[in-house]
Amino acid sequence: MKSIKQIRQIILQSDGRGRHPITEVTGYSIQSIHRLERQGKFPTRIQLSGGGKVGWYADEIATYQEQRARGPLPAPHRDAA
Repeated sequence: MKSIKQIRQIILQSDGRGRHPITEVTGYSIQSIHRLERQGKFPTRIQLSGGGKVGWYADEIATYQEQRARGPLPAPHRDAA
């Protein structure tokens, strides 16, 4: 069983109340995020169980933002789990 420290936080695309937490965190519109994802310039979303919900790992978004502040970002990748 995973400890609490091993569980990764997720930023949702939509909170079900008309708000988009991912846009609040990044400052990008949903359309811009989708475009950057297709171009391989934004962390890849993850599918959450139930209702077609999606989100992003908060640590990947934080890394993306830090690297953007420093200059061009290489294409994101995920370690095989």
